[in-house]
Amino acid sequence: MIIRSKAPLRISFAGGGTDVPPYPQERGGVVLSSTIDKYVYSSLIPLEDKDEVEVNSLDYDMTIKYKNEEDLEYNGELDLVKSVLKTMKVMGKGIRVYLHSDAPPGSGLGASSTIVVCLIGLFK
Repeated sequence: MIIRSKAPLRISFAGGGTDVPPYPQERGGVVLSSTIDKYVYSSLIPLEDKDEVEVNSLDYDMTIKYKNEEDLEYNGELDLVKSVLKTMKVMGKGIRVYLHSDAPPGSGLGASSTIVVCLIGLFK
C-alpha cells in the first residue's frame, strides 16, 4: 500500500514579511496571497520488516534515515522534515517517505511550509 498527499504552493501578491515578528507587533501585518496550480507531493510506503524512518528528498537528492528521536540532529539538512517526524510521532514505525516539489528550493513559493503541510496530511 502506498499513501499519497499533496498540498498547493502559494504566491504572495503583497505584504510578504509583515506577518513575521517583530513587524506585526509594531505596525500590524496583512498579507495577500493565493495558492497556485503547483504542488508539493509526498508518498509513504510502510516497511513491515524495518523499524526506521527513511525520507527521500528528490529536490535535494538527499536521503535521511532514523530509528528514534535521539538520532534526529538539527544540522540544516531537512530540519523542517525532522521536526514533523518528531511532532507526528512516527519514529520507529518502519516507513519510507518520498518528497518532491513542482517548484525549486528558494523559489519564494512557500515550498518549505507546504512540505510541512503535505507531511502532516500524509501522517494523519
